[in-house]
Amino acid sequence: MADDGGIQALNTNTDMQSGQETQSGNEDIDCFGRPGSQIDEKIEFKNQFGESVYAVPVIVDFKRVMQLGQVSSSEGVIAGISNRDLLHAVVGLYDISLSDMESETIYTTVCARWARTIVLVQDLKDAVDVLTERNVKQKSKSKKEDKPKSEEEQQTDWRSRINENDNILKEDEAVISAFVEAFSDTEEEDEEGEEEDEEEEENFSKGIHTFISNTIERRKQRQSCSGVIQPSMVGIENRLLGCATFERKFVAHKERVIHLTLISVRPRYRKFRVGGYLLSKCVSPSVVGNYDAVVVHADNSAVDFFKKFGFSDDVILNSKWSDLADAFTNCTLMSYLPGFSGHSLLSSSVSKEKDPDVYEIDQELRVWQTKSKEAYQGQLCCAMKFRNEILQLKYLVKSQNELLNKLVSDNDKVRREKLQVGELSLKEREQSGLLFYCVLRWVYRVLNNQAKDPDKGIIAVKKIFLRKPQTTITRQEIQWNSEGKTEPPPPRPPPVEKPSAPFTAESNSDIITRFTQGMEADRSINVRYSVTSISKAPDNPTMRTRFKASLDSLQDPDMVTELYYAGSLEKPSRLGQILADGFSKEDFTHGEFGRGLYFTKYPSKAAQFSALGKLLEVRVGLGRVETVMKYDRTRKEPSKGHDAVISPGRLYRPGDQGEAAMLCQEYVLFDCDQVLPLCIITYSANPSM
Repeated sequence: MADDGGIQALNTNTDMQSGQETQSGNEDIDCFGRPGSQIDEKIEFKNQFGESVYAVPVIVDFKRVMQLGQVSSSEGVIAGISNRDLLHAVVGLYDISLSDMESETIYTTVCARWARTIVLVQDLKDAVDVLTERNVKQKSKSKKEDKPKSEEEQQTDWRSRINENDNILKEDEAVISAFVEAFSDTEEEDEEGEEEDEEEEENFSKGIHTFISNTIERRKQRQSCSGVIQPSMVGIENRLLGCATFERKFVAHKERVIHLTLISVRPRYRKFRVGGYLLSKCVSPSVVGNYDAVVVHADNSAVDFFKKFGFSDDVILNSKWSDLADAFTNCTLMSYLPGFSGHSLLSSSVSKEKDPDVYEIDQELRVWQTKSKEAYQGQLCCAMKFRNEILQLKYLVKSQNELLNKLVSDNDKVRREKLQVGELSLKEREQSGLLFYCVLRWVYRVLNNQAKDPDKGIIAVKKIFLRKPQTTITRQEIQWNSEGKTEPPPPRPPPVEKPSAPFTAESNSDIITRFTQGMEADRSINVRYSVTSISKAPDNPTMRTRFKASLDSLQDPDMVTELYYAGSLEKPSRLGQILADGFSKEDFTHGEFGRGLYFTKYPSKAAQFSALGKLLEVRVGLGRVETVMKYDRTRKEPSKGHDAVISPGRLYRPGDQGEAAMLCQEYVLFDCDQVLPLCIITYSANPSM
């Protein structure tokens, strides 16, 4: 410009709002190509009373001018003003207006890598005229005011925030602002902007002590001046009307966003529509470049101001920009979305009388937003309830599985104890009863018929009952001692080789009884079954020898029981061969709980995996049994220290409990020698009575 308070780099001009007038302008500028640029000619701002003030808008990249070392007054973006003083003046305006922010944070935000700041600066001549007028008014009121603070009192507060030796701000933050003496505005704040983003290692507050000292000195000169104020008494802090800082960012590498971080206007000019002008520049593509949205974290008291110019505070919409909110607190996230054909910032607050069409559109939009929000809330509530219900069900299933595992373990323990103690069959009980009766009769005879020599009778009784536990009491011994002989009987000859307990052959009646009871135990069976024939396994010494050797190698050799084979359905032709020669790996089943031989205690369940009308009953050496609950088709052996596996069974369904779950249990063996085939049961079904 022509006067010495003008701007060095002149560029373009954009459309202005009502209440602001421009003198001339150009088109399409690139404000990011140089450290500082003028973006409009001198602008006139008016308030509602017709008062006006003029200023020139300039955009500055403070980080770049500081890095280039352009800090002298001859290299300043504004003629006669160093860029460092301009930076301190901008930060000072933000610091005084935005009292919640720390000075260091403001310096970091203004000097961020991608930050640009728009400043409105008065011409030097205009500033001199305004200050002269104010000075005259203050002089007329000075007699009514209290005596001002002394020089030392004025400087004590702000100097406590500054390191005078290094000419920078101190690291710790004090309650008082360091710029309290630089700006003298005392009017109430009306509109303001927000906070910070980037972090920088460099301390941009260098020179702050010099700047504030100079502002205080200029103020003293103005106060002592009784006439026209000289240009030397006016600094950049007096010429600055307002400023706005923004950054260009990308959200999720897709959305190009203009983040309006700070905006402030001097209190005495907040009725001149300066804030609206700064906001219009921040949404103008000719100034900030192309974008998808302008985002601001508005102070709660400034929400209505931004709404006035089309910014939305819709929570769902603004959740797109939530990543930009890390450093901002006590504020409302708002965004401005430009139209399809233009980016002009227009006042969006309309009344029904002023513009009924737009007012009706606004009402419909509000109704739609309310309904959409309610629908979203309902859907989210439903989804969250479903999620929590799933968590509850999973917890219930886990608890039931733990209970089931404990019950299975307790059941195995009880069965093992029963097998160790041994349950006598009906025939064995009869024999035991007869033996007990004979012993009682013999004792009676000894104690009564030989009463003449009681000692002799007692010795005979002791010889019978004080034998080793392994010795079996036979009828021969009872008869021998009952006749009064006290000598032990002659040595018995070696017993004839007979099958031991695991090889004892059972009668057909025992097999039929066990089959019938097993079928009746399943209450889901509505048909009565009867055995038509029993084919017993031929004597095979080799197979019996392998079975006995397998029992001896088990962890618990006493765990031997009769079960039904649940797997002949795959190869029914193998039944005869299995009965004669035993099982082989050819008979293994690829089941849910491993690759092995599957057996069950209940014929009704074995029948579902067996040839029609035929069941293979076997004697199984279970040994130490491992309880398995999870499916694992790759299992080829039990865990270390176990000989077999007990599982819920292939017919088990989630939710089965009690008797239904017990009937489905299956044993899985992985060694063919642990199984001794007994017989093939052929059966038929008759309708239940």
